[in-house]
Amino acid sequence: MTEALPVQLSTPKAFALMLETACEQFEVLQLICADQIRFADDQQDDVRKSIKFLRAPFCIRAALAKSFVANVIRARRICEHGHGALNIDRTERKLFMSRTGSLLRVRDVNEHGLDANDTDSRPTLHFNGGGFLDETSLYIGGPEEILMGPLNLYDVYRAAARMRDLAGFRALNRSG
Repeated sequence: MTEALPVQLSTPKAFALMLETACEQFEVLQLICADQIRFADDQQDDVRKSIKFLRAPFCIRAALAKSFVANVIRARRICEHGHGALNIDRTERKLFMSRTGSLLRVRDVNEHGLDANDTDSRPTLHFNGGGFLDETSLYIGGPEEILMGPLNLYDVYRAAARMRDLAGFRALNRSG
């Protein structure tokens, strides 16, 4: 058996990868919300399978939203700790950090909110989208209204997409 070799990405490439991945996930979620990507309806004789097929589109939407959140958080960490290696204007970096900072609480609650000993990350109700949502909830009112707790993830996406334009793969290729 051969030993796996670690993949080494430069800080700018790692940052670009996280931005590209997050934005792609959100854009796919938007296409699903706009009914431009559809799920096949497969009739099942087995009731248990039928229920899974009915729930699948909702599970996929939630997985895309949570993965988007996780990848933006990873990009934030790279931006915060590797800023010296990134060729990004300080003002743009600060803007990205401030516009994505609200994700930290949502991510913490999703990852730790139901842990037995973690009282700091418990879900709390927020009035959003005409109803009450906690940080683990997902409400989709359309491609530009994707709510998770107190946040509209579309606003976070706009900040991530702006940074992707500045530091994503296309920007890296332009700079050499």
